[in-house]
Amino acid sequence: MKMLTLTIIALVLAASFVSANPTGNITLFASYWDTLYVLRNGASNPIASFDLPSETDGLTFDGENWWMIKQPEGTIYCFDYGGDYVTDFPAPAANPTGLAWDGEYLWISCLLDIRYDDVQVYQVNTEGLQGPYGPFTAFGHLGLTVFEDCIATLTFTNVCNFYTMAGSFQRSIELGSSSEEEKSLTYDGDALWVYVKPEANDPYIKNCDPYTGEWLGDQLFALECIETGLASGVWSYTGVEMEAFGKIKAFFEGGDGK
Repeated sequence: MKMLTLTIIALVLAASFVSANPTGNITLFASYWDTLYVLRNGASNPIASFDLPSETDGLTFDGENWWMIKQPEGTIYCFDYGGDYVTDFPAPAANPTGLAWDGEYLWISCLLDIRYDDVQVYQVNTEGLQGPYGPFTAFGHLGLTVFEDCIATLTFTNVCNFYTMAGSFQRSIELGSSSEEEKSLTYDGDALWVYVKPEANDPYIKNCDPYTGEWLGDQLFALECIETGLASGVWSYTGVEMEAFGKIKAFFEGGDGK
């Protein structure tokens, strides 16, 4: 139960395929447990929502395929844009919590100890084999995203840490005050977006300067009293994606998922 709670808190739909949609606005995806919400900058409420398989973490998109972590076994599954199964492979270590795409490789963060905030970050190809960069230890399991040529993680104390892809610590920025809880992280090509859970007010999603941590003024819908994961990418609004996620859910519910 403790691990389940931590995986919900650590749910990270890391920045995946970063681009602007046809309206010129970045689309954000916010996931809670078994539902995925589609948000758009400038819209106060979700523009769409649909079901995901239960206990799904770390959704990311590589431009052609959806990747996700299926809990509790920690298997990485791949489905094409139409929702058809492509492949799966085990996570490189136990307790995977974050998933991101850098344009060529997947990045996976795995919690080292459920009592602490340290993670081992792995780079793997689309077959699950180690990439050119070996695993490294980082601090922060509440968020994982690719920022330019760095890997960024989010800690319990609202600090965003930046590491080179080789694992060398570069810098850190604060993304919130002590009266807030920051619980997810993604980069849309311009700004970092984080899920904020204040002590006294409703939660929301805000954008921050990736160099200073300063709030840039935009704030989006967030569900009250939940922890959510974030990703950014392209959404065509054709209905194809909703149908695809229906097929993914049916794949797991039909017993095909492992």
